[in-house]
Amino acid sequence: MSAIENIVISMENATERRKHITKQFESKKLSFSFFNAYTYQSINQSINQSINQSINQSINQSINQSINQSINQTPYYII
Repeated sequence: MSAIENIVISMENATERRKHITKQFESKKLSFSFFNAYTYQSINQSINQSINQSINQSINQSINQSINQSINQTPYYII
């Protein structure tokens, strides 16, 4: 028979709440783990980071392609 896994969903920065919950579980000798709750702010930040990374990758690829095309189109002279 497997033990029940106790998971507490809580905001990562809610330190006082987490301390209180920890005391409650420890007093009953129950094991548990925290799961960080998502907030609008954290989701928005994550989306913005993903978008910025995608934009930066696209810009870098375009720049590299332009540079490579320029290099390939430059005539070479052997002296």
